[in-house]
Amino acid sequence: MKIVHLSLSDGGGGAASAAFNIHNSVKLQGCKSSMLVETKSSTDEDVIQIPAPKGLSSTLARKARSFFIRQDLQKIRKDAPEIFSLDVSRFGPHLSRSLPPCDIIHLHWVAAFLDYPTFFRQLGDHAKLCWTLHDMNPFTGGCHYSFDCTNFLGSCGYCPQLVHPNKTDLSAQILKNKLAGLEHLNDDQLTLVSPSTWVRDQAKQSSIFSRFSHAVIPHGIDCDTLCPQDRASARELFGIPNNDCKVIAFVSHAIDNPRKGFHLLQKALASLNTSEIVLLCVGGGTVDVPGVKVISTGYIADKHKLAMAYSAADFTVVPSVQDIGPLTFMESMACGTPIVGFPVGAMPDLVEHEVTGFLATGISSEELAQALDAALLSTNRQQAMRDKCRSISTELFSVARSGAAYMQMYNDILR
Repeated sequence: MKIVHLSLSDGGGGAASAAFNIHNSVKLQGCKSSMLVETKSSTDEDVIQIPAPKGLSSTLARKARSFFIRQDLQKIRKDAPEIFSLDVSRFGPHLSRSLPPCDIIHLHWVAAFLDYPTFFRQLGDHAKLCWTLHDMNPFTGGCHYSFDCTNFLGSCGYCPQLVHPNKTDLSAQILKNKLAGLEHLNDDQLTLVSPSTWVRDQAKQSSIFSRFSHAVIPHGIDCDTLCPQDRASARELFGIPNNDCKVIAFVSHAIDNPRKGFHLLQKALASLNTSEIVLLCVGGGTVDVPGVKVISTGYIADKHKLAMAYSAADFTVVPSVQDIGPLTFMESMACGTPIVGFPVGAMPDLVEHEVTGFLATGISSEELAQALDAALLSTNRQQAMRDKCRSISTELFSVARSGAAYMQMYNDILR
């Protein structure tokens, strides 16, 4: 069986890392898997960077296409930390023409990479696809997270992320173009895969994906590298006093992105006794929490060092207000560190309240503070929680389990 994964990249962010993990997990199951990417960061020989179009005219056409795409967005998009993507790509039809022979095309995070008007039209009636959803963009009119907006259930329009929202605004045009592109697929040609029941339910209700099949497969992570480390050594590595202080980890690629909820964590900490709390922040962005000792590590690419960061903490706080996963809570649990966070994404599926963490009852700084307070008072249960986190992660989050689930799905698609 030959699978070709399409992803903007094979590393550098949560979606790219998840796609690369899936690619490797099915290879371990004996599948002939390759990735086609725009940006390659790994040394994997099966990851192929898409070749640039040959000839001066093709190169100029792609550069011009890229320029006009950026110009369009700058004119109509509000300033916002979340990205907004068009339905067209600077690659145009070049991506589908670059596909090697395969049994299944597996799409991942392909915003600005896949060109809806041309890609699906060129595949034909016999192509088989699956699409792992790494955010909401594949079924919206441009946004990657819709927050309180549910217009993607219909025809979009009146987009709150645009400067001049109206019935026929850019979001409505993008959704219409996406639907037109997907009209070239029969109902049985595409299977959607979600890492959580939440995003599956959103996709099933969307106007774009309601007619296709849906499955839920949690992301797999490297539980061999991401595993519990000696806490005293971990705290020494990051300059954390090895005493009775409580260490809370916050891990995000972009700490100052409001969707990741750091502003809510700041408010929650302000209402607690923080004299014995150390906040270990991993990721990019500036951090300031009055009255709390903050240790910022910056972005950590090395997985072993990342495991040390998780292991140094008593709890990892994941206050995302909307997310598909996120991977951070799975990585933390693999390292034996319980979770405190909101019931979003895959966390309600995989975090058991008061067993592997503490889930707030709602999404607010007050409810997060209550969950944090309960966690900090659970000293006598912490070792049992840490052991349970590790055992559940190896059972549910392993690369082998993810690979087996995808192989089963591939076989079902090809039947």
